[in-house]
Amino acid sequence: MENSKIAVVGGGISGMAAAFYLQKLTGQSVDVFEKQQRIGGCVDTMTLEDYWLELGAHTCYNSYTELISLVEGLEMGKEVLARQKAAFRVLKNGRLKTIQSQLSFFSLFLNLPKSFLASKKGKTVREFYSGIIGRKNYEQLMKYMFRAVICQEADDFPADFFLKRRAKKRKDYPASFTFQGGLSSLVKRIAELKTVNVKRELVFALEKQDKGFQLVTESGDAYEDDYVVLAVPPQAASQILSRSFANLSGELASYAQSRSKSFGVIVEKASVLWKPTAVAVSTEGKFMSVVSRDTVNDENFRGFTFHAKDDSVTLQEAKQFIQKTRSVPESAILKIEEKLQVLPKLSWKQEELVRSIQLELEDLDLGIVGNYFHGLSLEDCVQRAREESERLAKRWQTNG
Repeated sequence: MENSKIAVVGGGISGMAAAFYLQKLTGQSVDVFEKQQRIGGCVDTMTLEDYWLELGAHTCYNSYTELISLVEGLEMGKEVLARQKAAFRVLKNGRLKTIQSQLSFFSLFLNLPKSFLASKKGKTVREFYSGIIGRKNYEQLMKYMFRAVICQEADDFPADFFLKRRAKKRKDYPASFTFQGGLSSLVKRIAELKTVNVKRELVFALEKQDKGFQLVTESGDAYEDDYVVLAVPPQAASQILSRSFANLSGELASYAQSRSKSFGVIVEKASVLWKPTAVAVSTEGKFMSVVSRDTVNDENFRGFTFHAKDDSVTLQEAKQFIQKTRSVPESAILKIEEKLQVLPKLSWKQEELVRSIQLELEDLDLGIVGNYFHGLSLEDCVQRAREESERLAKRWQTNG
């Protein structure tokens, strides 16, 4: 039996951000339990020598003020790297086409005036955007563009949680940016803090005690903690809570999940003749999009991440698609990695569900964070982590 004060279960961006804020606000060390050898969750940077390529989240924006505050708290401002502009294209019949060539401007002209009065409230992405750009444009192009943004079908996604218009921007930061070592630099920096202890263990149960909680791990170890934050997917959180918190467990179990694969490929720069492209959105076949690292130029390498529609795509199928679309011989592929993406499917009941979960948590020394509260973006994850950390820190101060 090991005793600590504060534990975070899950070492993704949400969990690591929560660990940062909790150690800062309470002055206590924080244990982070992560079942994988790699930390980061949806932040996953593959490397070859000094070259890096993102397999999960790809970029940050200067409208991500919560994330920027975290960056500055970690004193990483000097590591920020601006992304250069590159074209967004559509991949159709194995060829790259401009977005403009796939739009019906007549339909756009007829429907765009509706955008001035249109409200996202209570609407799905399909309902809202079909109304302001025209159903033809939505069905022929934009549904695929939106799918590529969230790595899952976007039609039934709640419109008010999609492509949020954020009120503030940090104009002292680049409009779009990453870090010199890729996005994983952020979570690695948190893990390097002396007050953050990462334990490679799978937590499968949480039990309420007279005071605090007991975490039970797959290895049979038990940990006593006064405060716990769950930063794992909703289905995993539901399982962990099932012994002591039936209502919370049931609410978290109601989230559906999307499963897909991503394949990161690093090649010799000279082997790919295509002009620099930020994103190529596919409207057919087994892949949703190809995201390049062309926005951060390198003298020797180019990198591409191929996002598949589901998790049934094999590595061999991915190689065939890569060779077909990029005309890259297998001999030119220097490194390829595969990643399973598991994301929550948010529904029109999202706001109601979040309110219900928050009411259950209100009087508990337990927090839940992740990409299923404010939205899927890195900004949404960091915002939720800060809010829950501040709530628990106030309880810490009150309880002494």
